[in-house]
Amino acid sequence: MRFTTSLVAAVLASTSIKTQIADACGGDYGPRAPAMFLVANHHGRTFVLLDKNVPSVEGLSWFSDRMTYDSSEIAPAPAFATARKLTLVGPDRMRRLASVNHVVIKPAWESRDPMNALEISPREPEQVRIAVEGRFATVVWNELASEPVGLETAAWAQTAGFAPPLDPATISLSKVVGTNVELITAWTYADGSSISTTYVRTPGAEPYGGYRGSPLGVVTLDGRRYMVLVDDGLVTPVAL
Repeated sequence: MRFTTSLVAAVLASTSIKTQIADACGGDYGPRAPAMFLVANHHGRTFVLLDKNVPSVEGLSWFSDRMTYDSSEIAPAPAFATARKLTLVGPDRMRRLASVNHVVIKPAWESRDPMNALEISPREPEQVRIAVEGRFATVVWNELASEPVGLETAAWAQTAGFAPPLDPATISLSKVVGTNVELITAWTYADGSSISTTYVRTPGAEPYGGYRGSPLGVVTLDGRRYMVLVDDGLVTPVAL
């Protein structure tokens, strides 16, 4: 289950770095975050990637375009019984929609597995990052500011005690605009697999436990702010 996790509490807490990767879960930090989904574009079409609960891909009529570098495959699926009400969010605008247009997609880049999705028809021009379940009066999207990775950050990532340790060769650094919160993202390796992991710190602070996924941006929904983390096609919100 996805619950909000207080990033502010994590930043202010005096904790050690000997913590495992968190899944941004916890029930004591306020209301549950709304479900959020990644928006993807393939073959000139736009999709909201919902989940991986696809019972079977056998017998579906797959479409792909072999004349492009995009190897994604898309198949129509029975319409949802109830329309999914979503708020589309991006740097330029937000809008609301309701749709039952169910498809199954094997996305080329976002996920290693087939996913249930909604196909939507965006208005042009439009840049959409995520879709949020439900309707909201005020929505603001903030991109993260990319920062250069200096020697200090590279050394910080090699600090003993991370579980699992960060790969210093894959570090990226971003900042939540208007705050002193820095997000350090790198690959970690465990049980033969690689995982994108984001650790949080403030200047001069000790490193804390990490969150699975890479940060995409920050969304504010009716005054509540969430960092948006993406991992293999799935979105997890973390309360700021």
